[in-house]
Amino acid sequence: AKSRLTYSLIQLESAHAGKDADRDYILREFEKVGLARVNETVMAAIKDSLVFLLKKMEAKFGSDSAEVANARRYLGTYCMCMDGSACSRTESEEHALEVVRIQLQLNGERHLDTAQAYCDLGSSYYILGRFEESERYHLRALELRRELL
Repeated sequence: AKSRLTYSLIQLESAHAGKDADRDYILREFEKVGLARVNETVMAAIKDSLVFLLKKMEAKFGSDSAEVANARRYLGTYCMCMDGSACSRTESEEHALEVVRIQLQLNGERHLDTAQAYCDLGSSYYILGRFEESERYHLRALELRRELL
């Protein structure tokens, strides 16, 4: 039943539940355990997967690689959007700062990946209510994109 619930949850979350019976089954199971508990469990599992991916990339490619920068970007974006028990928004800032550092080291200032890293950092600051810093990094990202595209 657990594997069917997990599979059905994925379908439901993606709005692809093909059968009303699956949808009804999921809703009944959620009612039994409580939707909040299911959400906490799913959110924690997603973060665990992203942390696992980051550690795997660090082990395989080194901590200053493009692959690690991408894994940190995914984890930081998740933390930015999912503030709460699974993640904190300050974690998003930490990952975004590290991505900027890696991109500057790998590509230098004038590169689209660096511009994206600045944009992500600006978004982290925006979510944290640090609007002046957010504006500074968003404007820098925009300036780089205009120059490079």
